[in-house]
This record gives sequence, structure tokens and C-alpha cells, in this order.
Amino acid sequence: MFLRIWNPEIEPEGEFVWRLITDGSSSQVLVLLFQVILAGQTPKWDERDQEWKAVLDRLGNSGYYPMDQAGMLYADTFVRMVGKHEILIIKRNEQRHWTRSAALNDADATIAQAMHIQEEHAR
Repeated sequence: MFLRIWNPEIEPEGEFVWRLITDGSSSQVLVLLFQVILAGQTPKWDERDQEWKAVLDRLGNSGYYPMDQAGMLYADTFVRMVGKHEILIIKRNEQRHWTRSAALNDADATIAQAMHIQEEHAR
């Protein structure tokens, strides 16, 4: 559902691809990383053992999300972060957070973030 909403925004030049990332142990939190690639190209992903660290680095560099020194993420709500070529969605690993209607909410929220970022850059 999420890709059905987002991909028409960047076609025909590009498309979103996605990857599921977990912390490797408890999997209490799931991360979906969407990246923009040129149409027909193969995505370049971080090595599996480096993905969780890369996610924590992105969040830490943003300064918006509370983490402790051990890299534990503390979020009672969803994390939706829009970058130039990627969208990061982080939620608890509970079925109710990963439904079709939740995907619609994620798409709406990230499109709104992207529009806000675009307006900020236009000023």
C-alpha cells in the first residue's frame, strides 16, 4: 500500500525499494527502510550486520529521537524520517502497527513531511 502511494510520485525515473531491518536480537522494534533508486537499477544496501547501527546513526545524527549511550532507542510512538533519497519508518513489532490502514497513515505522514521539507528548501 505504501509503495502504491509513493511510487507514482517518482516514476518513471525512479522507484522505491524497501528492506526490513531488525536489531538482531529481540526484534521488539522493526524498521522499514525505503530507498529511491533509478528505475531498473539494483539497490545498494548496508551489510546485514551493519544495518541496525546505520539506522541508529541516522537517528542519532537527526537529534530528534531519544537514545541512550548504548544505542537503545526510546520511542513510544512511531518514527517516520524523510531524507533526500530515503524514508525510515520505525515501529514496535506489533501486528496492529503494520496493517494496511497503518501503511496509509505512514504514506500520508511521510508525504506531508516531504512537502514540508520541500517548502523549507524553497525559501
